[in-house]
Amino acid sequence: MGRAWAWAFRDGERLSVSSVASLHDAQLSFAWDTADRFHADGVGPKLIALSHQCWRTRGIGDFWQHLLVAEGAFDVAIDPIVSLWDIAALVPIIEEAGGRWSGLEGRADVGEGSFVCTNGLLHDAVIASLA
Repeated sequence: MGRAWAWAFRDGERLSVSSVASLHDAQLSFAWDTADRFHADGVGPKLIALSHQCWRTRGIGDFWQHLLVAEGAFDVAIDPIVSLWDIAALVPIIEEAGGRWSGLEGRADVGEGSFVCTNGLLHDAVIASLA
């Protein structure tokens, strides 16, 4: 049996991630909610360093930034601290739009506690920048 394809749509139009292939051309969004979380595990300085590699950085935050990746308006979105209920609905949307997701460590595990989604083309470079 083959896979039953389902795509992600908005207003009747199929969602599709961007075709940006370089961090220097990428639009990034990331969020944190407290100074303690910014400094937890040294993630804050890594996010700032990544933002300096990208064309533009915005702090949209939460689920909306990931939906912007799915529709191709953003290229990378990062939530350094999440719970399963924060991202469960996002996973199929990102995948069906052609994107890629993982935690900060690069594992596709919704229980990892962080969420990185990209247009797919930039994913390995983003994860490497956060290592």
